[in-house]
Amino acid sequence: MIKKSSLLSLSVAFISASPSYAEVKPPSLKISGYTVVSASSVSQKNKTSGKGGGIPAIGIGASDLYFTAQGQSEGGFTYKYRMNINAVPFANDTAIDRNFIEFGSDCMGTLQVGGVSGVDDTMTKGGFSLIGGAAGIDGTFGGAYNMSSGVNSGVHLQGYTKRANKISYATPTFSGFQGGISFTPNTSNLGRKRNYDSPNVVNANDSGIYANKDYAAFGLANTAASLTYSNTWQDWSLQLSAIGITERSRLKGQKQLVKVRNLKTWQVSSTVGYKDFRVATSYFDNGKSRLPYDANQVLDTTKNLTTTDLNEGNAGKAWDVAGQYTMGAYQFAVGYFETLRKINAQSKARSQILTLTADFNALPGLKFFAEADFAKSGNTQAAIAQSNAMKADSGCGRNSGNIFVVGTKVSF
Repeated sequence: MIKKSSLLSLSVAFISASPSYAEVKPPSLKISGYTVVSASSVSQKNKTSGKGGGIPAIGIGASDLYFTAQGQSEGGFTYKYRMNINAVPFANDTAIDRNFIEFGSDCMGTLQVGGVSGVDDTMTKGGFSLIGGAAGIDGTFGGAYNMSSGVNSGVHLQGYTKRANKISYATPTFSGFQGGISFTPNTSNLGRKRNYDSPNVVNANDSGIYANKDYAAFGLANTAASLTYSNTWQDWSLQLSAIGITERSRLKGQKQLVKVRNLKTWQVSSTVGYKDFRVATSYFDNGKSRLPYDANQVLDTTKNLTTTDLNEGNAGKAWDVAGQYTMGAYQFAVGYFETLRKINAQSKARSQILTLTADFNALPGLKFFAEADFAKSGNTQAAIAQSNAMKADSGCGRNSGNIFVVGTKVSF
């Protein structure tokens, strides 16, 4: 296991190995950002929570403002501070999303410390990475479609740490190979929080497992390691990546800890390109990560919430494949995503999603896009009952539907 002391020693080595400070160019500030405005329409069989009522919606998608201050020595050593504001105009969504310091050079690699994405996000690219439009299942889709209870949704494997406080290092590239490692002491800690502030992760990436996000597991000593290979020759390109994540998982009930299995997840992905065409695929397996060891673990005595037979299932697996074609200012993509998860010893839940996107880069910093999603998700009554046991009236049955999105993105 990677020790915090060794990672801190690495940061000291970065500075001590850098060229003379007399050659340093002071940091200069650069401001950049983008916003996405889209209109969507959804038609689906299951209209739980008022979704899919037939009335088109207009919304602000991803909207970020970046402040980057970077200095550089004549020898190529760079040091950077970066912060970005997630500027969706709603009180709970307007926040500082990233805040980190970075050191790096071509010969030493890149070291990042703070609230930043880890290698579990930056060094793996599956079919979802080719999708344009409103980002498919990683974008507008989740806010429009009623996913069946127990189904894994989204593109990230369990243990994805988002922007929790961490230290992350990516090696230089040698003969096409690059390694990376990220250490997150506590996946529930953001900003000023310390290890003694260890709540369950309300926004944890465990979609479909813990229906009540007030009782969603978090991780201690979360360590993600990755290895990538990339190469190009003539009109061809190739990128391969593998990643594994481990942690000591924790789950807090209302009055006691619930003993859960430690997280162990992995993912492999590949992308092949030829001229203006690219094809990518990925597969991940969460095993039994973060599931209770025993049945009927109490989450909340006041509301009589328990885990029922969640321990008998698994944390799900998923695969995807996508293709992309670029023609001048136009880009087209098609992607297929499928997830499968055991709810208990006998029942399963799955999803199947087909996404089509078209993007038009009209002018520098101005893009128009369109997206169509065709989704189907299924489960059993056992999944609905399991969800209701963890959060009252949260169960959602089988569903299918279509989502259509058009929008524009302005960036600078």
